[in-house]
Amino acid sequence: MTTTRVVCPFNLDEIFQADVERFGKLKDVLTFIFEHLEKTNSRIIDLDTKLVSKFMTIDKINTKVDINKNEVDQANRIIRELIEKSNATEDEVSEMKSDVEALRLNLHLTRANIKRHSEKIKDLEGMIGGTN
Repeated sequence: MTTTRVVCPFNLDEIFQADVERFGKLKDVLTFIFEHLEKTNSRIIDLDTKLVSKFMTIDKINTKVDINKNEVDQANRIIRELIEKSNATEDEVSEMKSDVEALRLNLHLTRANIKRHSEKIKDLEGMIGGTN
C-alpha cells in the first residue's frame, strides 16, 4: 500500500505566528483536518484497489457467462435440429406403418386368392379325373 501524505500548500506556523492565542485553535483545527485528509486519502486508495479487484472479478465472471451463453445457444440449436429430425422420422415411421398395413391387406387378399385358386384347381382336377 502506498502512503501519500497530504501536503498543505501553506506554512501554518508562519500564518498563525502573529497571534497564537487567537489563531491557535484554528491552527489545531486545520492541522487535525489535514491529518484526517491523509487517513481518508489512504482509505480511498485501499477502496480503489478493492474496486479494481472486484471489477477484474466481474470481468472474469462476464467472460464465463458469455462462454456459458454460447454453450447454451449451441445446445438449443442442437435440440431444435433433433426435434426437426424426430418429427421427420415420426412422419417416415407413420408412412411405413401405412405401407405395412397395406402389405398385410395385400398378403391376406393374395392368400385368399391362392386358396380360391387351389380349390378351383382341385375341382378342375376332379372334373378331369372323373372323365377318364
